Amino acid sequence: MNIVRCIPLAVALTSALAGSAQRVVINELQCAGEGPDRVELLNTGERPADLSGLRFSLNERTATLEQHVILGANERSVIVFGKAADADPPHIGFGLPSTGGTLLLISADGSSILDLFTWPAMPAGVSIGRQPDGGTGWSFFSSPSFGIRNAPEPTLRAVSAPPQAQPPGGIVAKGSLIEMGNGKGTSVRFIRDGSEPTEQNGFNYTAPIAIEDNTVIRARSFAEGALPSTTFTGTYITTLLSTPWVAVSGSPPDGRDKASSDGTVELFGFSAPGICEVRLRESGSGSRSFPKRNLKLEARGHGKLPWPGLDEGNEAILRADATPHAFLRNRFMECVVKATGSHVDVQASLPVELYLDGDYRGLYRWMPPKDEDWLCTVHHYEALDVLHGPSLRKVDGDRKHFHAAYEALLDGAQLDTLETLIDVPSLIDLACFDLWTGRADHDLNVRCWRPKVPDGKWRWVLYDMDLWAPADDNSLARMCAEAAPVAPYLPQLLHAPTMRDRLLARMSALLATVLANGSARAAVDSLYRVHADALVRDHSRWSGEMEMPAPAEARDALFDFFEQRGPHVFEQLSERTGLGLRTITVAADPRSGGHVEVEDLPLPALPARLTAFSGVPLRLKAVAAEGFEFAGWKQLEGSDVITIDPRKTHKLTAVFRRTGTSSHHRLQESGEDRLAIGVP
Repeated sequence: MNIVRCIPLAVALTSALAGSAQRVVINELQCAGEGPDRVELLNTGERPADLSGLRFSLNERTATLEQHVILGANERSVIVFGKAADADPPHIGFGLPSTGGTLLLISADGSSILDLFTWPAMPAGVSIGRQPDGGTGWSFFSSPSFGIRNAPEPTLRAVSAPPQAQPPGGIVAKGSLIEMGNGKGTSVRFIRDGSEPTEQNGFNYTAPIAIEDNTVIRARSFAEGALPSTTFTGTYITTLLSTPWVAVSGSPPDGRDKASSDGTVELFGFSAPGICEVRLRESGSGSRSFPKRNLKLEARGHGKLPWPGLDEGNEAILRADATPHAFLRNRFMECVVKATGSHVDVQASLPVELYLDGDYRGLYRWMPPKDEDWLCTVHHYEALDVLHGPSLRKVDGDRKHFHAAYEALLDGAQLDTLETLIDVPSLIDLACFDLWTGRADHDLNVRCWRPKVPDGKWRWVLYDMDLWAPADDNSLARMCAEAAPVAPYLPQLLHAPTMRDRLLARMSALLATVLANGSARAAVDSLYRVHADALVRDHSRWSGEMEMPAPAEARDALFDFFEQRGPHVFEQLSERTGLGLRTITVAADPRSGGHVEVEDLPLPALPARLTAFSGVPLRLKAVAAEGFEFAGWKQLEGSDVITIDPRKTHKLTAVFRRTGTSSHHRLQESGEDRLAIGVP
């Protein structure tokens, strides 16, 4: 038989090491793969046995059963192993490796080994134990029997080898034939609807399988006296796509909160392609009202899922972007956050096309979950406090430290005090982005975190940036009218002069750079051109089932928003603060000599006009291009970095000269460079 045999009985299961006094044995064991693991103890003696203080030893790790447990004659007790903080006792702290091991049961005084149990590598969902119940034989059990007698038959002492398919999956031509290898003594059953093949479900493989359309094939091997093999899953796509794609088999339960199912995910076009067994469930609250839904994938066993731009993690999200304009809005804001210094955290995403059980489901974004593991990976911390939602409920760690930061913010504490508790640039960027988009659910989509270190400060995560307000919406008045203080705490930020000026200066810089009409249009146009084909296919797939504007309409709607939104935001902030608006012209002489940054953001082209608030200082920096050096400001004295008052400065020119050229020689130059001086 083409099967993987288990280790011999004499090694797999040994008992009676304590002689005739032996009464309590390890009767059944399971390595769950995801934990917790379980061990069943059986009292084979005629008198009650006290389990209190018994010790378990595995790979030089020893733990004591702390709970008081009396086991009557022929009674059994199930002990949970591994991470299970909420598990009912009895409980042992270390887990059981699914790759195999030997577990020793030692008397309370440590003087004798009562039993030992050695097991081989085991698939998830099965157990291994004594057969007959309490005897010296052994068997795998496809249906674990903890708390009841072990099944007397059939005896299973091997695991069938999984079938080998050629080709194993991927893009194939229509009419391709898939061959399944099956050794002597084994049979292969396969199915094409994404479900699990069993001896009752599926078809016997007798000839190569023809592929005429997108297909998921799942297959298992079966042999007498052996467990069925693990399941082979292969996704075959007959359409060539330019976008990376993800194939998921095993649909999650439809619309049921936190309900999950097991399946596999295959990745194509990734930096780390491959296949992984996963647990699937629907993710998010709002998306469940749409036919196109988010999926959350959790790797099973020892598998890992790659994250865009990072290593890998235990979970990943397939974001549906089902609301109108959502894909371009979310991708645009992701790019904006990165371009502006990533003061808030945003999940890096990879646009992919999804096949679910062979059915094309459109354009999704593959991304990490916004949880502690992701944040620790990004920022290299070991532990965090993470809070979520309008009530800032605890997700990880605790919320004690946040109360101090929250009270300081509401009390209008000085900037130096706030900076010991809060990452101020993070909160200010959150406020600017929330206000500029005017997103309707800003109060719900709140997540903040701090590293568990003595000087850890609170930062914010920006996510679900799809529900923007109309361009002329008075978002500032709406956000300031909240009944209770909620992020991004705009009334509090605008009340204290120092925080107000920081926020207004940052908004001026953003609206002159990445959120300026021209820059924002160019960014969205680039995103659209890269993903246009996938957007069109997605629109074709879903436009008949849900509200979905054509991709070009979504792009043009963003163009209209960019053109109108800036002036409205400036007017709202000016009216709220009572500070007038000023226009400052910034130029470079020569134009090719360098560029100017405002609040650390480079102005996209010079000469440029930026809008500022009267009396709110702006910090500018002249940056020379290669082969040039900064020679001074034409209108002001100062170094390359200066702070200006918009009430007094209306025109500013950064003068550059070629390296090694005197200032006098520079002033004698003519042509385009000279014409650039002071151009409004």
